[in-house]
Amino acid sequence: MKFCSAATVTLIVVALLASPGGFAAAESAGKADNPAVESVDKAVPAGKAGPATKDTATKGKPVLEKGMAGDLILKNFGQPYEIKPMEVPDKDTKAERWIYRRKVKETSVQTASGQTKIPAYAGASAGGTQSFTEIVVPEFRPKLVIIYQVTELLMINGKLELAKQWMGQEEKYQ
Repeated sequence: MKFCSAATVTLIVVALLASPGGFAAAESAGKADNPAVESVDKAVPAGKAGPATKDTATKGKPVLEKGMAGDLILKNFGQPYEIKPMEVPDKDTKAERWIYRRKVKETSVQTASGQTKIPAYAGASAGGTQSFTEIVVPEFRPKLVIIYQVTELLMINGKLELAKQWMGQEEKYQ
């Protein structure tokens, strides 16, 4: 069994927080309100967006806990959406970021995508001549909006060290 020192774990966590693709990416993308990283010492239930205790976890649903083995996480929550390996100073330490995405809501909205000028009848003048003008008409396109709950796990040597959750949004024009 491999163990890494507390100093190595601290270096990995600090590097992750400072990296543009790390936990801080949620704040830089405007997707999180709290820049503080939540520790998994406070259990985070699957499907809940925030810290909770084991007492508030949904019945029958497993709870993420610091030190939980990666195999157990895979068994209970399935394969992550993405796994990103991390570079660490200690060659004996393996660090990865496991990213889970759960669709919370999907909706379609009409958005103005441009405008067109079309001819329109402006009426007759006092002298009886017909008058035409151009009016601006907005063009609309449907936009698909998908809201995700994103959970990012810091795995060190196959064990959960830190977790963070935030809401993410994806938009696509149809």
